[in-house]
Amino acid sequence: MHNKKVIFVLLDGLQSHYAKEHLGYLEHLCEYKKAAKYEVLGELPSASRPMYETIFTGVPVYEHGISNNGVCRLSNQEHLFHLLKQNNKKV
Repeated sequence: MHNKKVIFVLLDGLQSHYAKEHLGYLEHLCEYKKAAKYEVLGELPSASRPMYETIFTGVPVYEHGISNNGVCRLSNQEHLFHLLKQNNKKV
C-alpha cells in the first residue's frame, strides 16, 4: 500500500549549498527518488510574505499585491491551498 501524501518543506533564507551540506537525510531521499528538491530564485522584494504568495499562487508580486511582510491579508489570486480544499484534499 502506498501513501499518497506530500510533505512540502520550505526553507526560507537558507542558501542551497548549506541545505545540501546540513540536510543529509533529505539529500538521501532525493538521491533515491523518494523526494525532490527545487531551488527557487526569488524576485523582488526579497521578503518572506511576498515570496510565499508568489510560490503558492504562481503569480508575481505586482499581480498578487502582497508587497511586504506587513501585508496580512489574502491576495486576490487563486491559492494552492484553496485549490486543494476545492478538490477535497486535506492540507
